[in-house]
Amino acid sequence: GEILFGSLEHEPLYDLCSTAFWGGFAWIYVMQFKLYSKVNELYQSRGLTPPLLVWGLLVPGYNFVTGIRQIHFLSQFWAMERGEAPARDAFCELFPFATKQTLGVVKLFINPE
Repeated sequence: GEILFGSLEHEPLYDLCSTAFWGGFAWIYVMQFKLYSKVNELYQSRGLTPPLLVWGLLVPGYNFVTGIRQIHFLSQFWAMERGEAPARDAFCELFPFATKQTLGVVKLFINPE
């Protein structure tokens, strides 16, 4: 509550709470970067086009979209590896942009489908 909210008012190394708050924030972004890169590496290892724009995590809002797409493409990859048909994805049926093989920031905002 108040202690963490106060962390936003100070620089990252002001006190222990600020350091923990900003360190956690940075850790999440580093892990997302590694995860998105790993999904792309898996696709490239099979000669497929990498589906995620890793730098997209720097764009507010698009980071969320990239996370959704990462879940979709990772499940698709492992279904392909096991030789199974991909499972029905109700979320992607509602939001088909998540299944596009390539999806840039501009394309998402101009034609989200």
